[in-house]
Amino acid sequence: MRKILYLSMSVLFCLTLLLPSITNAHPGNTDSNGGHTCRTNCEKWGLEYGEYHYHNEGGSSDSSSETNSNSESNSDSTSNSYSNNSSNSTAEPSSNNEEPTIPSQPEPELEPEPKIDKKQVQADEHYKNATDYFNNDTFHDALEELDKIYDLDRNDSKTDELVQKSLNAIYNLAESNLDDENYDESKELLDFILDYQHSETKIKEKADELLKKVTLNEKIANLLSNAEVAKDKKEYEDAISFIYEANKLDETDETSTLFDIIMDDIIAEAEAAYFKNEFEQADHLYMLLEEHTESSELKDDYQAIIRQIQDLQLIKEKYELETIDLKEDSLFNQLMNEEKDTSYNLNIVHDVKNYLAETEQEETVLFIFKLEKEELLTRGQKNEN
Repeated sequence: MRKILYLSMSVLFCLTLLLPSITNAHPGNTDSNGGHTCRTNCEKWGLEYGEYHYHNEGGSSDSSSETNSNSESNSDSTSNSYSNNSSNSTAEPSSNNEEPTIPSQPEPELEPEPKIDKKQVQADEHYKNATDYFNNDTFHDALEELDKIYDLDRNDSKTDELVQKSLNAIYNLAESNLDDENYDESKELLDFILDYQHSETKIKEKADELLKKVTLNEKIANLLSNAEVAKDKKEYEDAISFIYEANKLDETDETSTLFDIIMDDIIAEAEAAYFKNEFEQADHLYMLLEEHTESSELKDDYQAIIRQIQDLQLIKEKYELETIDLKEDSLFNQLMNEEKDTSYNLNIVHDVKNYLAETEQEETVLFIFKLEKEELLTRGQKNEN
């Protein structure tokens, strides 16, 4: 009887130790810490959905059970077996009242938000703007946008490529302005290329060569412009001087053409002065023609005219004539007019003959334009025909 009493007390004591586990236990796998997150029927167990909890109060429950187990080490195996069976049957609710247990899934890890390179975003915007400017032929504005990419230190091969394309476009504009003789605009564009910090060596060398050409052409153009002004003022010596200076820089079609025009103007002016009896002016102009013509045949012609003009000037001075009208029949008539149409004066004939002999020009100088010199010198009276 006593033995039965001891056995009953042992069973009651074991049930008392298992009571906390019974109240806290519910279905579901536990992790290595002896706990897990409630997913189903949480209100049934006095928990909130998603609440993490320990079974058997975690480690403390285990250690308590272990202590009690040690204190009852003298109990026989039948009591322990009975106690374990009772605890299992009490802790486990009826499978008819419980939903199937869903294994807990680990919480998915959130991917970190991607980092945004703000400088690259700005660089992309500047490149887009630069492309638009380039397509609209505003190349300086395009380069300003590209410079901002360099400042952000986000330049790449496409940035460098668009820079060089813009510089080449500016070079082409400089060439076009040179053809149109817009020298200041052309030089300004080329100076920009030479001073721009991202210009490559090749484009700088091209710009430097073109700048030299622009400078040379501008000097020649200025000299030709001065020659034109002098020609219009009939300052022919200055005009020819400007032409020669331009030819020293470069003999161009423009200088040759303008030189020919100036020479034609001098010829016209010389002939007009000759027939107006403006012998000094005619002499000066024919001397210019003789000096600056390259044709030996023309030089001889101009020299003959110069000698004739000089002789006419001497006769005019010798006989104190106001004019020698070359449109009249002869010098003889001019002399007779000075004698007021008196009878032929042999003294005049002798004076002319002596003058010719003294100057040794008897055979070369013509004093009569419709009558031969010999006829004047041998005729003893006025030609009545």
